[in-house]
Amino acid sequence: MHIQILHFQPNPINLSEKIMTEDRSQKKTQLDKFLSSISDNYSRYETDATLDNSQILTNDNTLTEKSGWLLKKSNNILRGYQQRYFVLKDKRLVYYRKESDPQPAGIINFNLITVDVQVYDPEMPRKVYIKPLGSKRCFVLKSYDCKEIIEWARALYRHITYSDGKKLDITTVSMQREFWRFDRVSEEQFRYQACTGDLILFKGKSVAAKLQRSVLRGRYDHVALLLCYSSGDIAILEATEDNGVSIVHWDDFLRYGWYKLYKRIAFRKLTMDRSEETLLKLENFIEHTKGKKYKISYKKVFGIDQHRQPGDEDNYFCSELIASAYKALGILNQNIASSRYWPGDFESKNSIPLTDAELGEEIMIDFEL
Repeated sequence: MHIQILHFQPNPINLSEKIMTEDRSQKKTQLDKFLSSISDNYSRYETDATLDNSQILTNDNTLTEKSGWLLKKSNNILRGYQQRYFVLKDKRLVYYRKESDPQPAGIINFNLITVDVQVYDPEMPRKVYIKPLGSKRCFVLKSYDCKEIIEWARALYRHITYSDGKKLDITTVSMQREFWRFDRVSEEQFRYQACTGDLILFKGKSVAAKLQRSVLRGRYDHVALLLCYSSGDIAILEATEDNGVSIVHWDDFLRYGWYKLYKRIAFRKLTMDRSEETLLKLENFIEHTKGKKYKISYKKVFGIDQHRQPGDEDNYFCSELIASAYKALGILNQNIASSRYWPGDFESKNSIPLTDAELGEEIMIDFEL
């Protein structure tokens, strides 16, 4: 078995959103007038930026990246407006509860949904309204600084204009419940981005899975390791109660509809040096562990630490297998027993410490895209 070493970095995902309303032409005219008024009156807000509409719509390569604190209106009327840290980049608006949070509180991907942007009171603008097509949710962003809200409106307009959502009426994502909670890619995009060592996280639908998440206070109840072969095939290495340690080919996972057993499947990209020497260590680990039985017990989890070499364990449960594999790669602390890791430890909110490697944010695989 030869695991493919991918040396390239995938291009950014291009999926999108669109400016749209019941009367598209009327709304666009209103927005154009507003942006024109910004150009005419911008000096009022003490700024050197005096772009007109023709300069706003130049090309995709001039999209302005912007970040900062804004007030976001909560759906809960008792909470009112809450301060959030926003980042606008690559046609995506992401916001965090704290600037340092590893996982965003919300994501609006203008390549995946069609949106209508509205700004009222162009003389003294305070709010920007973002209304996704096909959703009852409206995102209201507020600032008491007129200059700041104008800059956000202009930047949002640019990103939306060049998004896929602007070209198509996309509602597949926006019609889903709380669609903004997760970043997502299509199954095709997932295949394109996949690299050996990435993590796959599963949120099951069964009662047992729900109970496990409740007890362990995690969002996921199963974790697996992604393998990419030189043939172009991809597979997952996992430990399950039915099959023990096994390799499941992704095509079979789709063909038999096993993905339907889960409420959500996400992946986290692993950034590390995938040298031939490093991946050979992983190959040896797989050869030593494949076919071993599944086992989880109180003694194993809470007993005396057994510091065994990666691959020498007698049996595994899912997160123990992943921890041992990461030890084989040399990126996880060898002094903590692999049996001490739960699926939730590999969620982005827990920021598991790695050596010379880093795990990215959770990205949901949307099989409906």
